Amino acid sequence: MSNILKSERWRCHHPNEDYCAQNTELLLKHLDAFFTDTTPDIEGLEGITFDESHGIDAHRHAVDKCDVLIRINRMQIEVMRRAMKRKQEDLNALVAERSRLISLIDRKITFIDKPLPTLPNETIAQILSYLYSVEERDPDVWPTDDPEETTLQRLVLDSSLSSGWRNFIRRQVPVVIKCHCSRAEYADRRTGNVHLVGDYPRVLSVEELQGEEDLDNVMGGLSTTIFADLSEEKDMEELEEIRGYPWRNLVLASDERGSSKEVTGKFVRRFGRELAYLHRLEIQPRHLTDQSAPLWNSSEADDFIRQGNLAPKLRVVRAPSGLLPCLRPILNNVAILDIAINFGDPYNAAARDSVNALLEGLANYSDTLTVLKLAPVRDHSMRCLTDVRIRARSPSLGPGDDPSSIKSKHPRLCRVAFPNLKQLKLRLSAPTTHDILSAVDCTSLSHLDITVSETWVDNSRRRGRPKETTQEISTSFLHSIFPKLMSLAIRLDSTSLLRSYESLEAPDKSGEWLLPKLVSLELYIYNWTEDALLESAERVIINRLKTAATESIRSIRVTVEAGVSAGGPGQLYNLFSKHFDTFRFFVPDVIISDSDDQSSDTW
Repeated sequence: MSNILKSERWRCHHPNEDYCAQNTELLLKHLDAFFTDTTPDIEGLEGITFDESHGIDAHRHAVDKCDVLIRINRMQIEVMRRAMKRKQEDLNALVAERSRLISLIDRKITFIDKPLPTLPNETIAQILSYLYSVEERDPDVWPTDDPEETTLQRLVLDSSLSSGWRNFIRRQVPVVIKCHCSRAEYADRRTGNVHLVGDYPRVLSVEELQGEEDLDNVMGGLSTTIFADLSEEKDMEELEEIRGYPWRNLVLASDERGSSKEVTGKFVRRFGRELAYLHRLEIQPRHLTDQSAPLWNSSEADDFIRQGNLAPKLRVVRAPSGLLPCLRPILNNVAILDIAINFGDPYNAAARDSVNALLEGLANYSDTLTVLKLAPVRDHSMRCLTDVRIRARSPSLGPGDDPSSIKSKHPRLCRVAFPNLKQLKLRLSAPTTHDILSAVDCTSLSHLDITVSETWVDNSRRRGRPKETTQEISTSFLHSIFPKLMSLAIRLDSTSLLRSYESLEAPDKSGEWLLPKLVSLELYIYNWTEDALLESAERVIINRLKTAATESIRSIRVTVEAGVSAGGPGQLYNLFSKHFDTFRFFVPDVIISDSDDQSSDTW
């Protein structure tokens, strides 16, 4: 037993790979030896040649040799298949026995008289929060399913628990404070709000808040989120009623048919102090507006801050790009920006102007910004039966606009440093993605997530507008700008994506490994044709285990796109289970999920 406990062979992935490689060769040699008695009349099976100078009889003899070898190999494969089946049954039995032993230990613990070890409250809180998050609502049952059926609610209602523990558990359930005109945004998966508050939050109206005994703690709770509508004066009045209490997270909808800039600006001037001390702010217009590149006026914001004597603590902001200037007075300490933006036709010079305008404005927050996400918004309105990512449109000329304002050539890209940026996530066209990656200087970037999808029809490229040759977003390009990248998630067309992974399998022509610091990968599987991509990922994992020139892959996430295969994600999982088993054997942290788990990361 002590030898088993001390041995690290089975816990370390490097020895596992060496052991498997050596013993695979040994097993194949033994397998060939087992079948020598089946071929007594055939000589020279180990080498079959087809020399043109030989006659027909020699060729026929070679064909006979091939037939024998084919039959032997098929028999060997059948033997290994049966052996694999037996070993899988043994493995399943061991897994079941392990579960039985753990259950037995759990039962015995209940009869132990001595005190059990305790966990810190912070750890227990994290466990309870995780338990809350994994109990997802069944969309076929909601909203009729009862929140009291969740594990945490049952614990809160358990009379055997002390009031202290019940209050502690209750604090782990997110609280939604719903203003009068706010709809059920907190339950909307499409906007990602469920990611904020989960499926079973405690929902209180502003009126109901007045009856709360511990109102300060309810309002200031880390998981308390206020939902209101910018367009409704009734909601503004209710926010006035609670402005004397701490605000933690705020989600603002807007019903404005046009731009929401005016109502947003008024709101910031009215509630600037409360906004400055938020942790998270989200603005979600219900219509597709305010996605143009922001027009910044920093001096106006600085005057606002000086007059209000503010030291903003706001860390997380999710909003359309056109509204960012309205928020400028409270962004000085922002760390995470999730921006909905439409750069227009990527082959138009105006798109690069928009890139420059955005990045030059964000340079004001380069010292604090750690996460930046850019994506076009999706149409969630009732006029569409499904969520359709809108096609970005070229800027159109308005009344009185000068046609010469559209430049005849692409402007030069700006260069902006973000020394503290750790994560960059882009859901944009290829030219715009390439421009942004070329324009940012991110020495600390460790995680890059790119989705490139071309939504432009050919007609948009035949309007006489100037177009530069789009450079491929390749791993060599990424290596040249982010050589210390540790985590990579890329979604390109299947050919480009496979080429990207193949370039990570081995050193390039110069003998250099691309992205040698890479320890985490994210894969996206869309249909049954992705076998080659998974095989390439296997080679990336195994080959990087064998070399000291790179880090080993320690984490891999595979997202199976729901609904894109006739067989569904379940059949895709079964089809690729052999690859997933290999991942689990050589990678410490493997996550297999469906695309619904990623809904909170998109507009």
